[in-house]
Amino acid sequence: MKIAYLANYKEISGYSIAARGYIKALETQDVDLACRNIQIIGNANEEVCFEGEKKDLMGVDVTILNTLPDFYQKASSGKTIGLFCWETTHIPERWVKKINKELDAVVVFNMSEKFVCEKCGVEVPVYVVAPHVDIEKREFKRGTINSELMTKDTYVFYNISDFNARKNLEDLIMCYFSEFRSSDDCILFLHVPCGENEGRRQKICDLIEYTKQSLKIGDYAKVFLSYAFASDSEIFDIHCSGDTFVTLSRGESWNIPLFNACAIGNRIISTPCAGPTDFCPMDIKFVDSHLSPVHDMFEYDQEIYTGKGMWLSSNMSEAMKKMRTQFNMGRIEEKKYNTELLNKYSAESVGEKLLEVAKKVL
Repeated sequence: MKIAYLANYKEISGYSIAARGYIKALETQDVDLACRNIQIIGNANEEVCFEGEKKDLMGVDVTILNTLPDFYQKASSGKTIGLFCWETTHIPERWVKKINKELDAVVVFNMSEKFVCEKCGVEVPVYVVAPHVDIEKREFKRGTINSELMTKDTYVFYNISDFNARKNLEDLIMCYFSEFRSSDDCILFLHVPCGENEGRRQKICDLIEYTKQSLKIGDYAKVFLSYAFASDSEIFDIHCSGDTFVTLSRGESWNIPLFNACAIGNRIISTPCAGPTDFCPMDIKFVDSHLSPVHDMFEYDQEIYTGKGMWLSSNMSEAMKKMRTQFNMGRIEEKKYNTELLNKYSAESVGEKLLEVAKKVL
């Protein structure tokens, strides 16, 4: 079987990381794999490359389009599979039309997305194949994220994410400042890549300062903002230095940073988003949440994120209690890889499932 995999896999986004994982998964299977990068926005990292880029697109049996449904187009030969993710209870109508018109099947990340696709009118078969997230096992080296702000005993809450309303950094910062004081030996480390986007970095700083002013407590625990783009190795170091990955995200298809935190044995506090509830072990501390209308996604297509959909709003008092409980447990003395989790989502395991879908479509 010959498969063409088309995706924006040279970016730093979660979409691109997931796409790279799927390609590596297919590389473990007995298929003729051709790859092409679809650069929609941003700049391509030319260091990211696959052998499949050298293959032609002639005689393809199955084309996998790992991109937004806006860019779906039926392949000139063979079958066409779309692969995308979504985080609310409503898929845009124009996406549903594109999926039904251009595809023979669609693949999503988790069971909740399958349900939403079918509820919103997707008529082609919907399959669930979780991503392979490639984690290079190496020795854990505990570091201090910032030697001026912390010691080897400082408890590290951390979050790795984009900056938008769905990620809900405002509630996370509010919970942290409300629960902890300068006398608590802890820090909230926020890695929110902005690169040279000074405007975005300033908005995050403004949010931190506004939260302090609005609470009027006058005594706040430490926060550190990391906004430079980081390599995979540098991201791994953040996980090694952290104790509890905490997110009050309103919706996640997969949440790769959370997956990585689980895989290296860190503690997790999270809203019960679709991805985490599907794949993570049960010792995650889920925060009770309720559905509320989607709002404030100003930087995105106005027809995509609207109040027609719902996402999660967390119980902030419960989140604060869970953070305090984790802090009282003290730092993690010895981290261990979660071998069961890594094996379940290994390249071979994910590759087998994706190939199985391709065979069903044929």
